[in-house]
Amino acid sequence: MKKTTFKSCFVLCALVLASGFAFSKDAYIIPSFEFTGGGIKIEAEDMLLESGGKVLPQKEKLEEVTAGRLFDMDASAHASLLVSPYAPACTARAIVTLDAGTYEIMACEKAFNNKFATIKMALEGNNKSGESSLFLQHNFYPSNPPLGFYELTTRCPCTITLEEKQTVSMELYFPTVKNAKGYKPLCLDYIQIVKVNK
Repeated sequence: MKKTTFKSCFVLCALVLASGFAFSKDAYIIPSFEFTGGGIKIEAEDMLLESGGKVLPQKEKLEEVTAGRLFDMDASAHASLLVSPYAPACTARAIVTLDAGTYEIMACEKAFNNKFATIKMALEGNNKSGESSLFLQHNFYPSNPPLGFYELTTRCPCTITLEEKQTVSMELYFPTVKNAKGYKPLCLDYIQIVKVNK
């Protein structure tokens, strides 16, 4: 099987999402969120979770997912997801509606090693006419070296500016590690979106 680069994955994902925001390829509904006030936190366990091409159970059943410990609840956070370094092709997806303006996006994560700390994000936006008007790729990194406890990725926030109200699809990709023995899992608590101007 040929290896697929992250760039190729982003492009493929954008094409799939552009064809219909509301459903995944398995006809599962992607959770939607409406931005209100000055900011929003999208909890990781509230997103559509997939690993190895399979949609994972909803958060109330996450404790039942034990094979490879792909995802699990992390008691040290409000409601966090633990991602194994050897979990195959883990992704999390959500849709958020944003008004016109400039927004700063950061991840709240806990990592222990730079080799297993990056969260890759792809954004695809549709304007009110249904036309694709935003496509962005961004990498979130914690402190260098990672602190080993939950922190916002202030080192590399993602900033986007929208000229009009848009429906934005977000997809997160989690890294994998070859020979991952001894590596501690990466934990994602939430994605924070803050409006920085009106």
